Amino acid sequence: MALEAHHVSGRVRFKIAGLRDNGSLILTLPRALRSCPGVDRVEVRPASNSLIVYYCPARIDLQAMTASVDAGLGAVTAAKPTPPLTSKAGERPPEVVRDEMRAERDVVDTIRHLGVVFGHTAFKAALEQAVQAGLRSLYRVAFTRN
Repeated sequence: MALEAHHVSGRVRFKIAGLRDNGSLILTLPRALRSCPGVDRVEVRPASNSLIVYYCPARIDLQAMTASVDAGLGAVTAAKPTPPLTSKAGERPPEVVRDEMRAERDVVDTIRHLGVVFGHTAFKAALEQAVQAGLRSLYRVAFTRN
């Protein structure tokens, strides 16, 4: 049974006992949740036995998601458990690496977009200041001649 540890609209963290010791859970739960409509991203954190789900509240409600997690837990625990996903060199499983790369790409894209927005805003502010300064200069010249 998954325990809802923390919830804000659009993000929920489930604490799942034994997650770090069960490779089947680490692989199966994120796949099952990603197939649910409304689930945007799933992060598995085996070290803290946590599963973090980012979702669209308009498309899926928390009770349905909790039921999906519990159903996935039931299906995996009924099957033969697999050993934890570790390697001799301490490498992370491919799914974790792929999710981390996707998250990193999302962050870089967001930063790039913010840079473009900031650049446009800074240019607009600089242009407005230049135009205002030019107009003030023209007014001074016009009023000093009269």
